[in-house]
Amino acid sequence: MLNTLKTQRTKLLLDAQQIVIKKDATTEERTSAKAMIADADLLDERIALEERIAKNDSESEVRSAGRPPRGIPGENADATSLDEKRAAFVNYMRTGETRDLVTGTTGAPFIPQGFSSTLTEAAKLWGQLAVSVKQLRTATGEPMRIPLANDTNNAFTLLGESLPVSEADPSLSGILSQVDKIQGGIVKVSREMLADSYFDLDSWLRGEFAKRYWRGVSSAIRNGTSTGNVAAITSVAVAGITTVSPTQIAYPEIATIVGNLESAYLPSASWVMSSATRAYFLGVVDGFGRPLYVPSVNTDNLDRILSIPVVIDQFAPAIAAGTTPILLGSLTDAYTLRSVGEIEVLRLNERYSDTYEVGFQAFTRVSGFGTDAGTHPLIKLTMHA
Repeated sequence: MLNTLKTQRTKLLLDAQQIVIKKDATTEERTSAKAMIADADLLDERIALEERIAKNDSESEVRSAGRPPRGIPGENADATSLDEKRAAFVNYMRTGETRDLVTGTTGAPFIPQGFSSTLTEAAKLWGQLAVSVKQLRTATGEPMRIPLANDTNNAFTLLGESLPVSEADPSLSGILSQVDKIQGGIVKVSREMLADSYFDLDSWLRGEFAKRYWRGVSSAIRNGTSTGNVAAITSVAVAGITTVSPTQIAYPEIATIVGNLESAYLPSASWVMSSATRAYFLGVVDGFGRPLYVPSVNTDNLDRILSIPVVIDQFAPAIAAGTTPILLGSLTDAYTLRSVGEIEVLRLNERYSDTYEVGFQAFTRVSGFGTDAGTHPLIKLTMHA
């Protein structure tokens, strides 16, 4: 099934590419190409979901066989089956009872640990940026000092006989990470609906909060927050190049920005752009008429330009005068998303009792910061004003 979807998606992109690179393409043909690209975007979402489900099923099989794997520091060991957690969550929605809603041996108040898997399924619907940067999960939200070191200016040098060695310390710096509390609004559910045993309450509510979480986090990474605790990724990136045209990106400019990135980051580098900018590159060719954009079936749904994978960020601006539609670099070296614990779901029993409804809220805390120690792992392409 997954391979079939990838094959269909790649064929759509290749067919659309053949149309947009034609010099004499008709209006009808270009309209057809746009429809193909839109269909490919929908297949992107289905592929991302199928891959996440397959990965989650595989992880569940590993957890159920033998000794549970060692968890991430700060996380509770989870020996409860997925079915039990879902049943407990549905019971919590219907009754508000939390007595049995604990995990592990800590007796901590219920926070559904199955939430993270569902959230990740929805992440790629809004682009891959939020899951492509470095992930840092902490159990608490206290201010955290993030140390940085840059020793790139130091190297072994020739030393004459009987001469002293000069001091050459690394350049040390740091960032203070402070978190923001974010929330997903209130979801009201009628008590009649809660009583309907045929309604999949678990998947529905988690799915709604999942979309809101990843939509909000992806937007925050791109645009930053008013507190500054989640930095805009464009503020982390440094200037790469500015295009000659305010509306077009030429092949030499793409080649130039690749050359401007520190070579040490090329093995882990990615392009960051919206799906609209990706569609633009379907029609860009090099000096020999070869397309820059090469759809691939076997690269985890990340396509490549000049052999560098593309990460979709739906909150990136379109190609227009003065915008920054493209970033290039190593996302895991340039930016870190810090999440505190799991997402907490609260049940509001009395607030909507006059309408015979129950409200649900979801909260968590996050921080985002750049980790450029001085060698600029992320650069940007800016359109001419």
